[in-house]
Amino acid sequence: MLPSYDVVTLSGTYPFNQNSDGAKVQLFAAINNLFDETPPIAADTGFGGSANGGTNAVFFDTLGRTLRLGVRLNF
Repeated sequence: MLPSYDVVTLSGTYPFNQNSDGAKVQLFAAINNLFDETPPIAADTGFGGSANGGTNAVFFDTLGRTLRLGVRLNF
């Protein structure tokens, strides 16, 4: 049996004022796995050895902390 662990995601958006032509601009950001938690290691390697270093990537986050930034434009 594998131990449980918690992963925290922080995200937010900021809308800018609408332009006179009706265009909307929105800035967004997200941090996945904010505290960079390491997933538990399974003793088995999965079916056909397909697990990532003993951790099943289907069920657990194997990338660690990731950051996503962007701008949305609607016009």
